[in-house]
Amino acid sequence: MLDVTHNLLSVADPQFMTSFDWQWMHQLDWQLVAQSGGARQFNQDVLGNISKGFNNFVQSGQLVALIIGAVLGYLLRTITMG
Repeated sequence: MLDVTHNLLSVADPQFMTSFDWQWMHQLDWQLVAQSGGARQFNQDVLGNISKGFNNFVQSGQLVALIIGAVLGYLLRTITMG
C-alpha cells in the first residue's frame, strides 16, 4: 500500500514533470484536433424521444402493469408487516 502511494506521489513530483518529454505536444496538429470534435453534429429531439417512449409505455400496457404491481406490493407489505 505504501509503495502505491509513493508511486502516485512520485508522478506528481516537479522533477518528474520537468524531465518528461513534452515534445509530442508541439508536433501535434491542434487544428485537426479542434476540427474533429465539431465535425459531428447530432440532431436529436430529446423531448420527442421521451414522449415517444412514454406513449409506447402506455400503449403496451406497461403502465397498467406498473400500477397493479405497486398496489399488490403495497398490500403484500401491509399484510406481512401487520
